[in-house]
Amino acid sequence: MRYEESARETYRIRRDDSLSASAVSEWTIRLTRGEDGDAEIVTRTELRATAADFIMDSRIEARANGETVAERSWHRTTPRTSV
Repeated sequence: MRYEESARETYRIRRDDSLSASAVSEWTIRLTRGEDGDAEIVTRTELRATAADFIMDSRIEARANGETVAERSWHRTTPRTSV
């Protein structure tokens, strides 16, 4: 069995706008078992904020032999209290 993973994290902010800050995390994990096929998980999460809220968008996708077999997305907004 072979295991591979790759990750990329990106952070951004404009000097004159602290509310422009964002963080994006992207991961891919793959398991390959010779000619028996492979399984892959791909995720992406983005975090950002407005003056009133913290915002998170996430997505996960599961693939078997290159075909999507399951996927899910989330969007969460959390009020900024005491911040």
